[in-house]
Amino acid sequence: MSRHLPCPSTFIAVLAAALIAAPLAHGLQLPPGSLLDSQAIDDVEGALHPPAIPVVAFGTDAAHVGDLNGDGRSEVAVASWGDVDGFSVFRGQVWILFLATDGTVQRRTLITPGQAGLDLRPEEALHFGGAVTGLGDLNGDGVPDIAVGSQTDTDAVQSGGAGGAVWILFLRRDGTVKSRHKISASTTPFLAQAKRITRIGHAVGGLGDVNGDGHGDLVVSASRLDGTPGGGFGVPTDAMILFLRPDGSVLRRRILPGSIFGVAAVDSPFGTGGLSPTRFADALEGLGDLDGDGTPDLAIGVPVDPNLGGASLAYGAVYIARLRPNGSVKAINKISTGVGGFLDPASSIGAAPPVFRFFGDGLGALGDIDGDGTADLAVGSTGLGGFGRVWVLRLSPQGAVIGQVEIDQFITAPTVGGTRFGSSLASPGDLDGDGGIDLLVGAPSDAPGTQEGDAFLGAAHVLFLSGSP
Repeated sequence: MSRHLPCPSTFIAVLAAALIAAPLAHGLQLPPGSLLDSQAIDDVEGALHPPAIPVVAFGTDAAHVGDLNGDGRSEVAVASWGDVDGFSVFRGQVWILFLATDGTVQRRTLITPGQAGLDLRPEEALHFGGAVTGLGDLNGDGVPDIAVGSQTDTDAVQSGGAGGAVWILFLRRDGTVKSRHKISASTTPFLAQAKRITRIGHAVGGLGDVNGDGHGDLVVSASRLDGTPGGGFGVPTDAMILFLRPDGSVLRRRILPGSIFGVAAVDSPFGTGGLSPTRFADALEGLGDLDGDGTPDLAIGVPVDPNLGGASLAYGAVYIARLRPNGSVKAINKISTGVGGFLDPASSIGAAPPVFRFFGDGLGALGDIDGDGTADLAVGSTGLGGFGRVWVLRLSPQGAVIGQVEIDQFITAPTVGGTRFGSSLASPGDLDGDGGIDLLVGAPSDAPGTQEGDAFLGAAHVLFLSGSP
Protein backbone atom coordinates (compact mmCIF):
# COMPACT_ATOMS: atom_id res chain seq x y z
CA MET A 1 0.00 0.00 0.00
CA SER A 2 3.03 2.28 0.07
CA ARG A 3 4.06 4.58 -2.78
CA HIS A 4 6.36 2.93 -5.35
CA LEU A 5 9.35 5.17 -5.95
CA PRO A 6 12.62 4.91 -7.90
CA CYS A 7 16.03 4.85 -6.26
CA PRO A 8 17.30 6.30 -4.02
CA SER A 9 13.87 6.86 -2.47
CA THR A 10 13.10 3.16 -2.80
CA PHE A 11 16.11 2.38 -0.65
CA ILE A 12 14.79 4.68 2.08
CA ALA A 13 11.33 3.07 1.94
CA VAL A 14 12.79 -0.45 2.02
CA LEU A 15 15.05 0.48 4.92
CA ALA A 16 12.05 1.88 6.83
CA ALA A 17 10.10 -1.33 6.22
CA ALA A 18 13.07 -3.38 7.41
CA LEU A 19 13.32 -1.34 10.59
CA ILE A 20 9.64 -1.98 11.24
CA ALA A 21 9.85 -5.69 10.44
CA ALA A 22 12.96 -6.37 12.52
CA PRO A 23 11.41 -6.08 15.98
CA LEU A 24 8.34 -8.02 14.86
CA ALA A 25 10.51 -10.84 13.56
CA HIS A 26 12.18 -11.11 16.96
CA GLY A 27 8.89 -11.14 18.83
CA LEU A 28 9.22 -7.58 20.10
CA GLN A 29 6.15 -5.38 20.41
CA LEU A 30 6.01 -2.02 18.64
CA PRO A 31 4.77 0.90 20.76
CA PRO A 32 1.12 1.82 20.08
CA GLY A 33 0.92 4.29 17.21
CA SER A 34 3.95 2.96 15.30
CA LEU A 35 3.78 3.04 11.51
CA LEU A 36 3.06 -0.29 9.82
CA ASP A 37 2.17 0.76 6.27
CA SER A 38 0.85 3.72 4.27
CA GLN A 39 -1.25 4.58 1.25
CA ALA A 40 -0.99 7.84 -0.71
CA ILE A 41 -4.09 9.67 -1.98
CA ASP A 42 -3.42 12.24 -4.70
CA ASP A 43 -3.84 12.72 -8.44
CA VAL A 44 -1.61 9.69 -9.11
CA GLU A 45 -2.41 7.14 -6.38
CA GLY A 46 -5.26 6.13 -4.13
CA ALA A 47 -8.10 6.19 -6.70
CA LEU A 48 -9.06 9.81 -5.92
CA HIS A 49 -9.72 10.56 -9.62
CA PRO A 50 -9.84 14.34 -9.24
CA PRO A 51 -12.01 16.27 -11.70
CA ALA A 52 -10.49 18.37 -14.45
CA ILE A 53 -10.37 21.56 -12.38
CA PRO A 54 -7.36 23.23 -10.77
CA VAL A 55 -6.88 22.13 -7.15
CA VAL A 56 -4.50 23.94 -4.81
CA ALA A 57 -3.26 22.59 -1.47
CA PHE A 58 -5.27 19.37 -1.19
CA GLY A 59 -4.73 18.35 2.44
CA THR A 60 -4.81 21.86 3.92
CA ASP A 61 -7.11 20.49 6.60
CA ALA A 62 -8.76 17.17 7.37
CA ALA A 63 -11.43 15.89 9.72
CA HIS A 64 -13.08 12.74 11.02
CA VAL A 65 -16.69 12.84 9.81
CA GLY A 66 -18.26 9.62 11.10
CA ASP A 67 -20.01 6.81 9.23
CA LEU A 68 -22.17 8.43 6.57
CA ASN A 69 -23.15 5.43 4.46
CA GLY A 70 -23.58 2.86 7.22
CA ASP A 71 -20.79 0.49 6.13
CA GLY A 72 -19.17 0.53 9.57
CA ARG A 73 -16.20 2.70 8.52
CA SER A 74 -15.88 6.39 9.26
CA GLU A 75 -15.53 8.85 6.41
CA VAL A 76 -13.00 11.69 6.39
CA ALA A 77 -13.19 15.19 4.97
CA VAL A 78 -10.13 16.71 3.28
CA ALA A 79 -9.98 20.41 2.45
CA SER A 80 -8.19 22.22 -0.36
CA TRP A 81 -8.18 25.98 0.01
CA GLY A 82 -8.59 27.08 -3.57
CA ASP A 83 -8.29 26.68 -7.30
CA VAL A 84 -6.36 28.85 -9.69
CA ASP A 85 -9.03 29.94 -12.14
CA GLY A 86 -8.99 33.73 -12.25
CA PHE A 87 -10.93 35.42 -9.46
CA SER A 88 -11.91 32.06 -7.99
CA VAL A 89 -8.37 31.58 -6.70
CA PHE A 90 -10.09 31.92 -3.30
CA ARG A 91 -12.71 29.24 -3.98
CA GLY A 92 -11.93 26.08 -2.07
CA GLN A 93 -13.24 22.55 -1.87
CA VAL A 94 -14.06 19.94 0.73
CA TRP A 95 -13.69 16.33 -0.34
CA ILE A 96 -15.73 13.69 1.50
CA LEU A 97 -13.71 10.49 1.13
CA PHE A 98 -15.30 7.07 1.55
CA LEU A 99 -12.24 4.92 2.20
CA ALA A 100 -11.69 1.22 1.55
CA THR A 101 -9.94 -0.99 4.08
CA ASP A 102 -6.65 -0.56 2.19
CA GLY A 103 -6.81 3.25 2.44
CA THR A 104 -7.75 3.88 -1.19
CA VAL A 105 -10.82 5.91 -2.11
CA GLN A 106 -13.91 3.84 -2.81
CA ARG A 107 -15.98 6.90 -3.61
CA ARG A 108 -15.74 10.64 -3.07
CA THR A 109 -18.02 13.65 -3.00
CA LEU A 110 -16.58 17.04 -3.91
CA ILE A 111 -18.26 19.93 -2.10
CA THR A 112 -17.56 23.34 -3.62
CA PRO A 113 -19.76 26.34 -4.46
CA GLY A 114 -22.31 25.30 -7.05
CA GLN A 115 -21.74 21.55 -6.62
CA ALA A 116 -22.95 18.71 -4.36
CA GLY A 117 -25.90 20.77 -3.11
CA LEU A 118 -23.83 23.77 -1.95
CA ASP A 119 -25.88 26.55 -3.54
CA LEU A 120 -23.33 29.35 -3.29
CA ARG A 121 -21.69 31.63 -5.82
CA PRO A 122 -17.87 31.57 -5.63
CA GLU A 123 -17.77 35.14 -4.32
CA GLU A 124 -20.06 34.13 -1.45
CA ALA A 125 -17.51 31.68 -0.06
CA LEU A 126 -14.08 33.27 -0.17
CA HIS A 127 -11.46 30.86 1.12
CA PHE A 128 -14.14 28.21 1.63
CA GLY A 129 -12.33 25.03 2.63
CA GLY A 130 -9.52 26.65 4.58
CA ALA A 131 -10.60 24.57 7.58
CA VAL A 132 -12.99 21.67 8.21
CA THR A 133 -14.21 19.66 11.20
CA GLY A 134 -16.78 17.02 12.02
CA LEU A 135 -19.71 17.91 14.27
CA GLY A 136 -21.40 14.57 14.77
CA ASP A 137 -25.13 14.48 14.10
CA LEU A 138 -26.04 18.07 14.98
CA ASN A 139 -29.63 18.13 13.70
CA GLY A 140 -30.63 14.66 14.84
CA ASP A 141 -31.40 13.18 11.43
CA GLY A 142 -29.04 10.23 11.90
CA VAL A 143 -26.36 11.59 9.53
CA PRO A 144 -23.10 13.27 10.65
CA ASP A 145 -22.57 16.94 9.78
CA ILE A 146 -19.52 19.16 9.27
CA ALA A 147 -18.35 22.76 9.72
CA VAL A 148 -16.20 24.52 7.12
CA GLY A 149 -14.16 27.68 7.66
CA SER A 150 -14.19 30.59 5.21
CA GLN A 151 -11.82 33.03 6.89
CA THR A 152 -11.82 35.77 4.26
CA ASP A 153 -15.59 36.04 3.93
CA THR A 154 -16.50 39.73 3.79
CA ASP A 155 -20.30 39.84 3.77
CA ALA A 156 -20.50 42.16 6.80
CA VAL A 157 -17.15 43.90 6.83
CA GLN A 158 -18.46 46.89 4.94
CA SER A 159 -20.86 47.60 7.82
CA GLY A 160 -18.11 47.35 10.40
CA GLY A 161 -18.80 43.77 11.46
CA ALA A 162 -16.41 40.87 11.87
CA GLY A 163 -14.78 39.27 8.84
CA GLY A 164 -14.73 35.56 8.19
CA ALA A 165 -17.39 32.90 8.46
CA VAL A 166 -18.08 29.28 9.33
CA TRP A 167 -20.51 27.22 7.28
CA ILE A 168 -22.49 24.49 9.05
CA LEU A 169 -23.21 21.86 6.40
CA PHE A 170 -25.92 19.29 7.05
CA LEU A 171 -25.06 16.23 4.97
CA ARG A 172 -26.87 13.41 3.22
CA ARG A 173 -25.57 9.85 3.38
CA ASP A 174 -23.80 10.28 0.03
CA GLY A 175 -21.85 13.28 1.37
CA THR A 176 -23.80 15.93 -0.53
CA VAL A 177 -25.21 18.97 1.24
CA LYS A 178 -28.85 18.82 2.34
CA SER A 179 -28.92 22.29 3.91
CA ARG A 180 -26.56 24.89 5.37
CA HIS A 181 -26.30 27.64 7.94
CA LYS A 182 -23.79 30.46 7.90
CA ILE A 183 -22.17 31.76 11.09
CA SER A 184 -20.89 35.26 10.40
CA ALA A 185 -21.53 38.88 11.31
CA SER A 186 -24.55 38.87 9.00
CA THR A 187 -26.29 36.05 10.91
CA THR A 188 -24.90 36.20 14.44
CA PRO A 189 -25.54 39.38 16.48
CA PHE A 190 -22.52 39.18 18.78
CA LEU A 191 -20.21 38.91 15.77
CA ALA A 192 -21.84 41.95 14.16
CA GLN A 193 -21.06 43.88 17.35
CA ALA A 194 -17.49 42.58 17.55
CA LYS A 195 -15.94 45.15 15.26
CA ARG A 196 -12.41 44.29 16.36
CA ILE A 197 -12.57 40.57 15.52
CA THR A 198 -11.81 39.19 12.08
CA ARG A 199 -10.65 36.04 10.27
CA ILE A 200 -13.21 33.87 12.02
CA GLY A 201 -12.82 30.28 10.86
CA HIS A 202 -9.09 30.18 10.15
CA ALA A 203 -9.25 27.00 12.28
CA VAL A 204 -12.30 25.03 13.42
CA GLY A 205 -12.74 22.10 15.77
CA GLY A 206 -15.73 19.97 16.76
CA LEU A 207 -15.91 19.63 20.54
CA GLY A 208 -18.88 17.41 21.25
CA ASP A 209 -21.51 18.49 23.74
CA VAL A 210 -19.78 20.85 26.19
CA ASN A 211 -22.78 22.40 27.94
CA GLY A 212 -24.86 19.24 28.25
CA ASP A 213 -27.81 20.37 26.09
CA GLY A 214 -27.58 17.35 23.80
CA HIS A 215 -26.08 19.24 20.84
CA GLY A 216 -22.50 19.30 19.63
CA ASP A 217 -20.50 22.49 20.05
CA LEU A 218 -17.74 24.12 18.01
CA VAL A 219 -14.49 26.00 18.62
CA VAL A 220 -13.14 28.48 16.06
CA SER A 221 -10.13 30.76 15.85
CA ALA A 222 -10.34 34.53 15.43
CA SER A 223 -7.96 37.45 15.08
CA ARG A 224 -8.22 40.74 16.99
CA LEU A 225 -7.83 44.16 15.37
CA ASP A 226 -7.35 46.09 18.62
CA GLY A 227 -3.63 46.67 18.24
CA THR A 228 -2.76 43.16 19.38
CA PRO A 229 0.44 42.15 17.56
CA GLY A 230 -0.31 39.77 14.74
CA GLY A 231 -4.00 40.62 14.58
CA GLY A 232 -3.53 43.06 11.77
CA PHE A 233 -1.89 40.32 9.71
CA GLY A 234 -4.85 37.98 10.17
CA VAL A 235 -2.89 35.74 12.55
CA PRO A 236 -5.14 33.95 15.08
CA THR A 237 -5.03 35.49 18.56
CA ASP A 238 -8.06 33.88 20.27
CA ALA A 239 -10.12 30.72 20.37
CA MET A 240 -13.90 31.05 20.61
CA ILE A 241 -16.27 28.30 21.72
CA LEU A 242 -19.65 28.49 19.97
CA PHE A 243 -22.53 26.69 21.68
CA LEU A 244 -24.73 25.49 18.82
CA ARG A 245 -28.42 24.91 18.34
CA PRO A 246 -29.60 21.95 16.21
CA ASP A 247 -30.09 24.29 13.21
CA GLY A 248 -26.46 25.44 13.38
CA SER A 249 -27.15 28.87 14.83
CA VAL A 250 -25.21 30.07 17.87
CA LEU A 251 -26.83 30.07 21.29
CA ARG A 252 -23.91 31.83 22.98
CA ARG A 253 -20.13 31.96 22.93
CA ARG A 254 -17.08 31.84 25.20
CA ILE A 255 -13.84 33.56 24.14
CA LEU A 256 -10.57 31.93 25.19
CA PRO A 257 -7.84 34.55 24.62
CA GLY A 258 -4.26 33.45 24.27
CA SER A 259 -3.39 35.43 27.38
CA ILE A 260 -5.08 32.93 29.72
CA PHE A 261 -2.66 30.30 28.43
CA GLY A 262 0.27 32.61 29.00
CA VAL A 263 0.53 33.17 25.26
CA ALA A 264 0.74 36.94 24.99
CA ALA A 265 0.69 37.89 21.32
CA VAL A 266 4.01 39.31 20.21
CA ASP A 267 5.39 40.60 16.94
CA SER A 268 7.94 38.55 15.09
CA PRO A 269 11.48 38.98 16.41
CA PHE A 270 12.52 38.81 12.76
CA GLY A 271 10.26 41.62 11.54
CA THR A 272 7.07 41.40 9.52
CA GLY A 273 8.99 40.23 6.48
CA GLY A 274 10.24 37.14 8.28
CA LEU A 275 8.69 34.74 10.75
CA SER A 276 5.01 35.37 11.39
CA PRO A 277 3.91 36.65 14.81
CA THR A 278 2.53 34.36 17.50
CA ARG A 279 0.05 31.91 16.00
CA PHE A 280 -2.26 31.04 18.88
CA ALA A 281 -5.14 28.68 17.95
CA ASP A 282 -3.66 28.00 14.53
CA ALA A 283 -5.05 24.47 14.96
CA LEU A 284 -7.95 23.32 17.15
CA GLU A 285 -9.10 19.80 18.03
CA GLY A 286 -11.69 18.37 20.38
CA LEU A 287 -10.29 15.50 22.44
CA GLY A 288 -13.44 14.10 23.98
CA ASP A 289 -13.54 13.78 27.76
CA LEU A 290 -9.86 13.44 28.59
CA ASP A 291 -10.06 13.63 32.39
CA GLY A 292 -13.35 11.77 32.95
CA ASP A 293 -15.31 14.70 34.41
CA GLY A 294 -18.10 14.45 31.84
CA THR A 295 -17.06 17.52 29.81
CA PRO A 296 -15.15 17.39 26.51
CA ASP A 297 -11.66 18.89 26.44
CA LEU A 298 -9.66 20.78 23.84
CA ALA A 299 -6.22 20.83 22.21
CA ILE A 300 -4.90 24.16 20.88
CA GLY A 301 -1.97 24.33 18.46
CA VAL A 302 0.47 27.24 18.77
CA PRO A 303 3.14 26.56 16.13
CA VAL A 304 4.86 29.86 16.94
CA ASP A 305 5.00 30.20 20.73
CA PRO A 306 6.74 33.16 22.43
CA ASN A 307 6.93 31.30 25.74
CA LEU A 308 9.92 29.38 24.42
CA GLY A 309 11.80 32.64 23.98
CA GLY A 310 14.04 34.13 21.33
CA ALA A 311 14.57 32.44 17.99
CA SER A 312 13.50 29.10 19.50
CA LEU A 313 9.89 30.26 19.77
CA ALA A 314 9.31 28.67 16.36
CA TYR A 315 9.51 25.17 17.83
CA GLY A 316 5.84 25.50 18.74
CA ALA A 317 3.57 24.07 21.42
CA VAL A 318 0.22 22.41 22.09
CA TYR A 319 -1.96 23.46 25.01
CA ILE A 320 -4.40 20.93 26.49
CA ALA A 321 -7.36 22.82 27.93
CA ARG A 322 -9.63 20.89 30.27
CA LEU A 323 -13.00 22.57 30.12
CA ARG A 324 -15.97 23.28 32.37
CA PRO A 325 -19.54 22.93 31.02
CA ASN A 326 -19.73 26.71 30.51
CA GLY A 327 -16.67 26.60 28.25
CA SER A 328 -14.26 28.16 30.71
CA VAL A 329 -10.86 26.54 31.28
CA LYS A 330 -10.33 24.74 34.59
CA ALA A 331 -6.80 23.43 33.92
CA ILE A 332 -4.07 23.76 31.30
CA ASN A 333 -1.18 21.51 30.36
CA LYS A 334 1.47 22.65 27.90
CA ILE A 335 3.29 20.26 25.57
CA SER A 336 6.51 21.30 23.84
CA THR A 337 9.99 19.84 23.68
CA GLY A 338 11.16 19.39 27.25
CA VAL A 339 7.73 20.39 28.57
CA GLY A 340 4.71 18.28 29.53
CA GLY A 341 6.47 14.93 29.24
CA PHE A 342 7.44 15.38 25.58
CA LEU A 343 10.99 15.59 24.24
CA ASP A 344 12.11 15.93 20.64
CA PRO A 345 15.23 13.73 20.32
CA ALA A 346 16.84 16.58 18.38
CA SER A 347 16.92 18.48 21.68
CA SER A 348 19.67 17.66 24.13
CA ILE A 349 19.22 18.15 27.85
CA GLY A 350 19.89 21.76 28.72
CA ALA A 351 20.19 22.87 25.11
CA ALA A 352 17.89 25.25 23.25
CA PRO A 353 15.13 23.46 21.33
CA PRO A 354 15.60 23.08 17.58
CA VAL A 355 14.04 26.00 15.75
CA PHE A 356 11.48 26.18 12.96
CA ARG A 357 9.67 22.94 13.85
CA PHE A 358 6.19 24.54 13.94
CA PHE A 359 5.03 21.83 16.34
CA GLY A 360 1.24 22.13 16.64
CA ASP A 361 0.60 23.12 13.02
CA GLY A 362 -1.76 20.16 12.75
CA LEU A 363 -3.81 18.29 15.38
CA GLY A 364 -5.79 15.06 15.16
CA ALA A 365 -7.73 13.26 17.89
CA LEU A 366 -6.92 9.55 17.85
CA GLY A 367 -9.21 8.10 20.46
CA ASP A 368 -7.60 5.62 22.82
CA ILE A 369 -4.69 4.01 20.91
CA ASP A 370 -3.12 2.20 23.86
CA GLY A 371 -6.22 0.90 25.65
CA ASP A 372 -5.65 2.80 28.90
CA GLY A 373 -9.03 4.53 28.78
CA THR A 374 -7.60 7.98 27.93
CA ALA A 375 -7.79 9.77 24.58
CA ASP A 376 -4.57 10.29 22.63
CA LEU A 377 -3.44 12.90 20.11
CA ALA A 378 -1.49 13.24 16.86
CA VAL A 379 0.48 16.46 16.38
CA GLY A 380 1.88 17.76 13.10
CA SER A 381 5.22 19.55 12.96
CA THR A 382 5.64 20.96 9.46
CA GLY A 383 9.21 22.20 9.89
CA LEU A 384 11.43 24.67 8.09
CA GLY A 385 10.95 24.34 4.35
CA GLY A 386 7.93 22.10 4.85
CA PHE A 387 9.90 18.98 5.83
CA GLY A 388 7.30 17.64 8.21
CA ARG A 389 6.71 14.91 10.72
CA VAL A 390 3.89 13.63 12.89
CA TRP A 391 4.08 12.82 16.58
CA VAL A 392 1.68 10.24 18.03
CA LEU A 393 1.31 11.24 21.67
CA ARG A 394 -0.19 9.01 24.36
CA LEU A 395 -1.75 11.24 27.00
CA SER A 396 -2.51 11.06 30.70
CA PRO A 397 -5.92 12.24 31.97
CA GLN A 398 -4.25 15.57 32.81
CA GLY A 399 -2.94 16.00 29.25
CA ALA A 400 0.72 15.15 29.89
CA VAL A 401 2.62 12.94 27.45
CA ILE A 402 3.29 9.41 28.71
CA GLY A 403 4.55 7.96 25.42
CA GLN A 404 5.48 9.20 21.95
CA VAL A 405 6.18 7.91 18.45
CA GLU A 406 7.70 9.99 15.65
CA ILE A 407 6.73 9.47 11.99
CA ASP A 408 8.85 11.38 9.48
CA GLN A 409 7.68 12.36 5.99
CA PHE A 410 10.71 10.66 4.45
CA ILE A 411 9.59 7.28 5.78
CA THR A 412 5.99 7.54 4.61
CA ALA A 413 6.58 9.38 1.35
CA PRO A 414 10.23 9.91 0.40
CA THR A 415 10.56 13.10 -1.61
CA VAL A 416 13.15 15.63 -2.61
CA GLY A 417 11.20 18.63 -1.30
CA GLY A 418 9.14 19.83 1.61
CA THR A 419 5.49 18.79 1.41
CA ARG A 420 4.22 20.30 4.69
CA PHE A 421 3.47 16.74 5.79
CA GLY A 422 1.52 16.99 9.06
CA SER A 423 -0.39 20.18 8.23
CA SER A 424 -3.64 18.31 8.85
CA LEU A 425 -4.55 15.12 10.68
CA ALA A 426 -7.72 13.05 10.95
CA SER A 427 -8.38 9.52 12.11
CA PRO A 428 -10.80 7.29 10.17
CA GLY A 429 -10.68 4.81 13.06
CA ASP A 430 -9.46 1.26 12.50
CA LEU A 431 -9.75 0.99 8.72
CA ASP A 432 -8.19 -2.42 8.21
CA GLY A 433 -9.57 -4.12 11.30
CA ASP A 434 -6.21 -5.00 12.85
CA GLY A 435 -6.97 -3.36 16.19
CA GLY A 436 -4.85 -0.25 15.56
CA ILE A 437 -6.34 3.21 15.08
CA ASP A 438 -5.25 4.63 11.72
CA LEU A 439 -4.50 8.19 10.67
CA LEU A 440 -4.85 10.38 7.57
CA VAL A 441 -2.11 13.03 7.20
CA GLY A 442 -2.32 16.01 4.87
CA ALA A 443 0.66 17.21 2.81
CA PRO A 444 -0.72 20.23 0.92
CA SER A 445 2.57 21.13 -0.79
CA ASP A 446 3.17 17.65 -2.17
CA ALA A 447 3.24 17.49 -5.97
CA PRO A 448 3.50 13.79 -6.84
CA GLY A 449 2.20 14.09 -10.37
CA THR A 450 3.76 17.44 -11.18
CA GLN A 451 4.38 17.93 -14.85
CA GLU A 452 3.80 20.68 -17.39
CA GLY A 453 0.15 21.63 -17.27
CA ASP A 454 -0.56 19.70 -14.06
CA ALA A 455 -3.26 21.46 -12.04
CA PHE A 456 -3.31 19.39 -8.84
CA LEU A 457 -1.18 20.20 -5.81
CA GLY A 458 -1.25 18.36 -2.50
CA ALA A 459 -1.71 14.86 -1.12
CA ALA A 460 -3.01 12.88 1.81
CA HIS A 461 -1.40 9.78 3.29
CA VAL A 462 -3.31 7.10 5.18
CA LEU A 463 -1.03 5.71 7.86
CA PHE A 464 -1.79 2.27 9.28
CA LEU A 465 -0.68 2.28 12.91
CA SER A 466 -0.03 -0.41 15.49
CA GLY A 467 -2.45 -0.91 18.36
CA SER A 468 -2.00 -1.81 22.00
CA PRO A 469 -0.35 -5.16 22.88
